[in-house]
Amino acid sequence: MAWVLLSVVLAFMIFGSLTSYFAEPKSGKEDFSNQRSQLRLTFATRQIRSMAGPGGGSDESEQTVFKTVYNSVEKKAGLDPEAARLRLVAGGELNRAPDEAAMALLSKSDQPKDQAFAQAYDPKSDAALAGRSLASSHDLLERAAMAHAMKRADDKGPSPKIIEEPDALRITGVLGLAGLAFMAGFVTLTFGAVLLMTKKFKPVGYPMGSMAKADADRLALRMTVYLFLHLTVPMVAYLALKPFVDENAARAIGTLAFVTLVVVSLNVPVFGVKDTLRKVVGKVQNPFVLGLWGIGGFLANLPILLALTLFFQFLLRDLPPPSHPLTNELAGGANGVATLVLFYFLAAIAAPFIEELTFRGLLFPALGRFMGVASAAVLSGFLFAAIHPQGPVLWAGLAAIGVMASFLTYMTGSLVPAMVMHSVHNASVLTLAIVVLG
Repeated sequence: MAWVLLSVVLAFMIFGSLTSYFAEPKSGKEDFSNQRSQLRLTFATRQIRSMAGPGGGSDESEQTVFKTVYNSVEKKAGLDPEAARLRLVAGGELNRAPDEAAMALLSKSDQPKDQAFAQAYDPKSDAALAGRSLASSHDLLERAAMAHAMKRADDKGPSPKIIEEPDALRITGVLGLAGLAFMAGFVTLTFGAVLLMTKKFKPVGYPMGSMAKADADRLALRMTVYLFLHLTVPMVAYLALKPFVDENAARAIGTLAFVTLVVVSLNVPVFGVKDTLRKVVGKVQNPFVLGLWGIGGFLANLPILLALTLFFQFLLRDLPPPSHPLTNELAGGANGVATLVLFYFLAAIAAPFIEELTFRGLLFPALGRFMGVASAAVLSGFLFAAIHPQGPVLWAGLAAIGVMASFLTYMTGSLVPAMVMHSVHNASVLTLAIVVLG
């Protein structure tokens, strides 16, 4: 019965994620963060090249990016303000005639910045006036429109910078660190494989040890409770608290309440047995060594994650691009200090703790009772990926994180390495998104 309930809840969550993923976005709510990040990276690269002096490299790759962005928003340019701005900016870089549908949409807006944006590309308008109207903006697309307007006005002053030098250096620096991390990942993966083949490391086993069928049934029921709490507590707490506290505070309190209830529920006897937090987490001795396992797992997983993500992005290129609510909020300008602190709390602390506690602490060993360790790792990894909102394009990459977390758990007999790996991964992705999206 426990497995039937778990299967029903998981099927419901996967169906909900897919329905949300394939649903048509509401007007003005479509995610264009991918196009915006492409432009930001391209402008940053150009700025770095200009700092190196004339002749700093070819702009052929830039033109490819601008053409990609220009074509990708063509159908939405007359319907969505963000698509209209992207179309005009990319077209300006390609020296194309301004898109009339995009200009018409922005001209009709009741927002002065939208009107100034359209005027920046309108051949009949005062380009210098439009450029001055956008001069105080820090938004990437508005800075680009200002630069294009001043160029059209044949302004003799210094060329306006779309991205300031500190921003450009920060972006390229973070990308450089990411490149070094991937290189270190190849080395770690190779070194780890050699150690495993020479049997230098022997697996400790599941944190809770071997289990009987009744133990697996009990963990399946606890996993069902976790999923039910996941579906209800954060949302109910947020709606109840929102009228009284700040939105970020409501989300944080709701998450804390959810995590607390999951941990407390472990102490409630199921089939007469308590599963305390300490019991589920497993070994915690030598935290430094366990932490190194987690960091090593993070690095070793990077090449696998990249290869799977690129392959499935190509294979499923006709599907909608992957997106995440936090990324969408960042793209929409959610970059205040309180918001960023909340995002790091949710992504790098709460999610790694609770997801490893349940998927690797409960589901992985429960599945392992009925199948091999490798099969249990793959199945639990797939289910972990499928309930996430990013969609099928990223399922393989997310499943790789789950499989690596299961491997770390089984090798060490502890959830600590998996939590560390998960935390470092989420913090790295969030930092990269913040820097790239600005």
